[in-house]
Amino acid sequence: MGRYAQIPTSLKVVAYLFILSGVAALIDIIVAASEGRLRFNLDVLGLFIAVGLLRLNLTWRTVALVWCVLGMIVAAIIGLALLLAGAEDLPDVSVFGRIVGGIQAAAGVVRAAAYFLISLWQYRVLTRPHVRALFVHQPTDG
Repeated sequence: MGRYAQIPTSLKVVAYLFILSGVAALIDIIVAASEGRLRFNLDVLGLFIAVGLLRLNLTWRTVALVWCVLGMIVAAIIGLALLLAGAEDLPDVSVFGRIVGGIQAAAGVVRAAAYFLISLWQYRVLTRPHVRALFVHQPTDG
């Protein structure tokens, strides 16, 4: 528990957001399977990222950073596409397990913007000097 106590609250929140994303993806996969559909949702990786972050594992911090950057890119593309499309109602479209269609374009833009801002905040937390310092390679005993 000693190492967990030294983890800043902001890093814990980042990890918990990855857990929520992973659990939502897992539920999505299970529901699809119960309906006889095969669903592949990469957000389940969030469960592993969260554990790695809470264990202060450098490799999983790197994966989390890549995931945040990809999230910002995808959110920006979706938001711009929805703005340019200007359609009132869109057909159901799923990107990385997130339904972005079947909603009004304005609501989709707001959702994409929120996802972008959350990913940006997570990225900023993971790149803060005091957080980055927690992930230095520590030799193992034995």
